Amino acid sequence: MIDWLYIQPKKKQDLEKVSRRISALLNVDLGETRYSDNAAGGRYQRGKALGLEITLQESDSVSFADYAFKLIFESNLGQEAADNHILCGLVDLIAKYLARNDMKVARPTQPRQTGTSKFEY
Repeated sequence: MIDWLYIQPKKKQDLEKVSRRISALLNVDLGETRYSDNAAGGRYQRGKALGLEITLQESDSVSFADYAFKLIFESNLGQEAADNHILCGLVDLIAKYLARNDMKVARPTQPRQTGTSKFEY
C-alpha cells in the first residue's frame, strides 16, 4: 500500500532543508540519505514511523511540475493487513498539516496514473 504527496515550500529550499523541516513538523527522523540513479536528483531521504516507510525525494513529475518534492508513504504491514482508507486518511491529515505550515501541497487522486487530477491544500 502506497500513497504520496507533492510538496512545494513557500521559499526555495534544497532536499536537506525540506527534510529537516518535515522531520520537525511530523516528529519523524528522515535523516537516512540514500543514493539512487532512479530517484530524481540522485538521492532521497528516508525514515520510518507508525509502520510506514516515509521517503522524501525531489520530484520530476510532469503532471506536478509546480512541486519540487515528493513525500511517499509506504506501508510495512503487508497487503493482507493494509486498509487503503486508513493510509489515505493519514496522508490527507498530513497534507493539511503541512499546508498550514507554509507548504503548498498536492495529492494525486490516482497516484500511479499520469495526468491524474489532484487535491490541492
